[in-house]
Amino acid sequence: MKQTKPFLTLFLLFCCLFVTYGIGALDTSLYGVQGSALGWLSFSPESFKNLISLSLIVSPFLHLNTGHLLMNFFLFIPISMVIERSYGPKILSLLFIMIHVQSLLLLIVSNHWINLEGKFFLGLSHVVLGLYGYFALSKKNLFLTFFALSIIAIGKWQGQDNLTLLAHVIGYLVGVELFVIRRSWEKFRSQRSNASVIISNDP
Repeated sequence: MKQTKPFLTLFLLFCCLFVTYGIGALDTSLYGVQGSALGWLSFSPESFKNLISLSLIVSPFLHLNTGHLLMNFFLFIPISMVIERSYGPKILSLLFIMIHVQSLLLLIVSNHWINLEGKFFLGLSHVVLGLYGYFALSKKNLFLTFFALSIIAIGKWQGQDNLTLLAHVIGYLVGVELFVIRRSWEKFRSQRSNASVIISNDP
């Protein structure tokens, strides 16, 4: 497959910078949620209504601080560029959107059974882990699988709150789910194609 330049990856990085620093600079409320400017743009898993709010679009690009942003950049840039170069920007954009939206939906559902303490979620770490989960299975790369699971384990060891830890686990599992769906669809198409060939060759 022809490799493409990672323009979408660069655009997503620009969105993170703009939302975290550009929009944040316009906020006069200083610090709202967990020390982050523009807390009202973070995602709250307390209601399904939040899936149609502005935070659905903005929250993956909003980061707590420079350290949070740089850590996510460090993890996001390599996997995003590899996926975009290997499969193209359309696949990367679909994976980004599907991992993000489905993860937030599952966080809302989980909030009914797990006490998330009314906290807000921001950042793209759930998308990052989903991309690693998807690509590791696509390439049968055990190292990337171990790497993604290690990130989750380190977060648990560092005492991350329930919401952050759950978002990481869900993001990874959604990436795995999307790989299974893709593989099942490819297998189904292959079987249909083989069946059509057999039928056309019947005397």
